[in-house]
Amino acid sequence: MKHLLCISLIVLLSGCYTSKNNNPEIMADLASQLKDIATAVDGTLKFSETPYSSTDELLKAAVNNDLSKLTPFN
Repeated sequence: MKHLLCISLIVLLSGCYTSKNNNPEIMADLASQLKDIATAVDGTLKFSETPYSSTDELLKAAVNNDLSKLTPFN
């Protein structure tokens, strides 16, 4: 029982761990780019009459086949 409690505590605390490598400026830039992509996807879904069979097709249509917008997220 004591070991189970220790393991549970380790698992819970590991979920709170954040890497020190996340530069706030870089993360803010990525968040802004992601917001723009999400807005483009939302607009494509709302105003396009094309049925998309996969998420890849939808994403490409949303960024107008400019995959360089997606490279920071690879």
